[in-house]
Amino acid sequence: MSTGKNSNSSDSVSGGVTISPFFASGDNNQPPSSPTRGNTSVCNPDENTNTSGEGDSSIFGAGFNFINSIVGAGIIGIPIAIKECGLFFGIFLVIFVAILINHSTIMIIECGIVAKKLNLEELCRHLFGVHGYNVCALSMFVFAYGAMIAYTIIIGDTVPIALNFFIGEDAPGRTAVMLISGCCIILPLSMLRDMSSLSSTSLISIAADFFMVLFICIRAKHAADKENTEFEAPADVTVISGATIAEGLGTISFAFVCQHSSFLVYRSMREGTLNNWKKVSNASLTIAGVMCLLLGLVGYLAFGDFTEADIMNNFPADGE
Repeated sequence: MSTGKNSNSSDSVSGGVTISPFFASGDNNQPPSSPTRGNTSVCNPDENTNTSGEGDSSIFGAGFNFINSIVGAGIIGIPIAIKECGLFFGIFLVIFVAILINHSTIMIIECGIVAKKLNLEELCRHLFGVHGYNVCALSMFVFAYGAMIAYTIIIGDTVPIALNFFIGEDAPGRTAVMLISGCCIILPLSMLRDMSSLSSTSLISIAADFFMVLFICIRAKHAADKENTEFEAPADVTVISGATIAEGLGTISFAFVCQHSSFLVYRSMREGTLNNWKKVSNASLTIAGVMCLLLGLVGYLAFGDFTEADIMNNFPADGE
């Protein structure tokens, strides 16, 4: 019986989803089996069914985890990124990068659902072969290693100052703080395989980020006056700074990059559908974008050309 479809059509239909040959595997033009738990069949990504079958997080819990994976060490470099890109172009790039990241995370999850590969490395293997897997795994390792170093440096730069303010001269030094935080906090959290249990700690981390942004907004002008540094218009108002724009764009991209954690957060959702993921991604990138833009503008407008790579270094060490 004729199905009304051209047998030479470039697309095949399975489970209500039109599958491009880009995702095809084998002679039957069907995607391979999923490496995740359970027998997940190819289904319409927009259907209200749990396609991941793993996690226990609500949409809000997944949102907390995703925001926490976005707003990390890179946010403190946004002020100098705006300085390097130029005020107006820096603002444009922060918004533009946030929009691109949002679209890319949604596309990645949609591809994973269709290809039945809810893992970034395996999705790259499915699409590009073993070389795609190797490049993806190496890139994720390099990024994660760099982020770990950045977090450790930030902890070493900021936590001892805070401890010295509250405890005094008996506070542990920079090296001790980095070792303790790395071994007792970062390492145990990094060994967890399911992000569902991190929703509460992610909320605490996000609250700390909000507090940091609020602190900078309130104290930046006072710190700039004390250090005799300020934004000098119109000399500091540039549309685009061509010489250092690549450096600024790299810093902004580092602040927003989160594709590597998209599948981890998605699989942690109790109702892992594409529509729910869109809600998580849209809300998370919006909140992260507002926080980055607010901190970047306040930090740069307060310190101008004297803006440090770590905006916290622009504040007096005595905390006054």
